[in-house]
Amino acid sequence: MDKSTFSILFIMQKGKPNAEGNAPIFAGITINHQMTHLTTRYYLPPERWLPKEGRTVGRTKEEKEVNAYLDNLRGLIFAKYNEMFLAGEVVTVRKHQIFQL
Repeated sequence: MDKSTFSILFIMQKGKPNAEGNAPIFAGITINHQMTHLTTRYYLPPERWLPKEGRTVGRTKEEKEVNAYLDNLRGLIFAKYNEMFLAGEVVTVRKHQIFQL
């Protein structure tokens, strides 16, 4: 059984700010060169986002909570992917099981 390529990146869509000027954060999940996005439902000021790290600056209580949530979400997604892979399932971004966390 071949292992597929798999990665998770957290991305801020700066071009889609809400009324307060905060931009949404998404999880970009790539499996075998196919990508899908999962909303985190978090919005932050774009200047507080570190794109290379895929995290907030982390100085305020809210930013620390967002970073903790992103770390937890990454762990849940990796765990679900590994569970499916070890069960012998073919894992793709089109399969909604990866998102049933």
